[in-house]
Amino acid sequence: MLTAIEEGLDAPEHREAIAGIAARLIDAGMDYYFLRPLRLGKVGFVVEQSAGIASAGASRILATVTRNVLLRMNRTQLLAVCEHVRHLME
Repeated sequence: MLTAIEEGLDAPEHREAIAGIAARLIDAGMDYYFLRPLRLGKVGFVVEQSAGIASAGASRILATVTRNVLLRMNRTQLLAVCEHVRHLME
């Protein structure tokens, strides 16, 4: 999908696919940087559950906003996002 966009095949489904990748990255980041430290700190079940619910809500909002932004980007901007995603995969 990244290659298709980089080669000029900027179809709506490619933007949706990038939005899906972004949503998964948001979830992974929330888990790694927010929830994992709580688990490591053994804060307890209730705190972990509360944080998990808050994290899920925040992730949904961020994913929606990110999708809307990606759908409105011009080609140059979208290529910059592709480059960043590729960098994350290294």
